Amino acid sequence: MNTLGQIQSNTQHLDTLSHIQSNTEQVVKLLTGGGHGFGPHPSAAGSLKRQRAEEAKERGKNEEAEKQQQKEEGNGEELQEKEEGNDEELQKNEGCDNV
Repeated sequence: MNTLGQIQSNTQHLDTLSHIQSNTEQVVKLLTGGGHGFGPHPSAAGSLKRQRAEEAKERGKNEEAEKQQQKEEGNGEELQEKEEGNDEELQKNEGCDNV
């Protein structure tokens, strides 16, 4: 059977565990922003979402512009290759005409 000393010791342990749990909950609240500690203020959450959405949209536009530029550069290279090929053919044909 439990003695009075064991009961008091168990009670102290339960009190200590209760304090640890309470402190842990407070730390978690601070770290996650619920207590306005390290996370964003609740009123700023909406503006952060808007800001991230705008940044993502801007990145999309930039990527689209880069793809278009690469496509245009690719088309330019193809045209240049075709022109070089045409020049070579003209030179060959002119060489044949001189014979």
